[in-house]
Amino acid sequence: TLPICIVNVNGYYDHMLAQLQRAVDERLIRMPYASLLHSVSTPAEAVEWCRRQKKRNGAPKVSSSAYGTAKLFGLELNYVRGLLHGAT
Repeated sequence: TLPICIVNVNGYYDHMLAQLQRAVDERLIRMPYASLLHSVSTPAEAVEWCRRQKKRNGAPKVSSSAYGTAKLFGLELNYVRGLLHGAT
């Protein structure tokens, strides 16, 4: 299972994150699942977080046909099935 990074620019996802936190507080979502979600405020923070995750966990084990690249703010990023997992 890959962790998810939410890029919460200008607090766009604040209400969703509060709702998820309430679900954790009321034990509707268990902590192991909640710990897979990470929120950052800027795209640059998201890229750095992805780099740290890649160093910590290595690249996900998926077929080579699932990989792709995208450009974001001048950086070429690798993704798997639409999920960003690190920068080159």
